[in-house]
Amino acid sequence: VSPEYIVIEKTGHKAEITELLHQLEPCGLLQYVRSGRVAITKQVKELNAYLEEMDEANRYKPEKFESYN
Repeated sequence: VSPEYIVIEKTGHKAEITELLHQLEPCGLLQYVRSGRVAITKQVKELNAYLEEMDEANRYKPEKFESYN
């Protein structure tokens, strides 16, 4: 690493990343690293807990709205 360097991060399909590599080669590209697919997961709420929340929310929902005309 020298005092002047640039780090570029590119996400996309393989063809897009390969195209960027070809565009950067004339600039004197020193290093190129490509990783595999990365996935970030979220916690899955259990169906029973979700249904209980929906039931609780609908319990206090008015049956019909009154007009204030």
